[in-house]
Amino acid sequence: MGWEDRPYYREDSYGGGGARSLRFLLPRTRLGIALIVSNVLIFIIQAVTWPVAGLSPIATWGRLSFQGGVAFTQPWRWVTYQYLHGSASHFFFNMIGLYFFLPSLELMWGWRKAFAFYTAGGVAA
Repeated sequence: MGWEDRPYYREDSYGGGGARSLRFLLPRTRLGIALIVSNVLIFIIQAVTWPVAGLSPIATWGRLSFQGGVAFTQPWRWVTYQYLHGSASHFFFNMIGLYFFLPSLELMWGWRKAFAFYTAGGVAA
């Protein structure tokens, strides 16, 4: 059997019309999809609302800052900052990490433990 004869190489195994599907690009777990989609949406909103000087309102509200004890009087910042990104490359490499590592954790531990690990890792970072 040559590599051309294998079922995953055939055009019809990718679903309909001989066109290859892009399903292989999507994470295969619900938590992975949910976190990547939420990060993409927040990144787009953050980029659209970014003023010429200063920070976007989302970054101002969600970033983790220790000036004036804000991090201790507004505890949501310990979680919200991990959804904010400073640049497109920062965003891209974080999503690559989520894409490759989170699904295996979710399949091993379940979505609740994987999400707790993701959140605790962000808080600890």
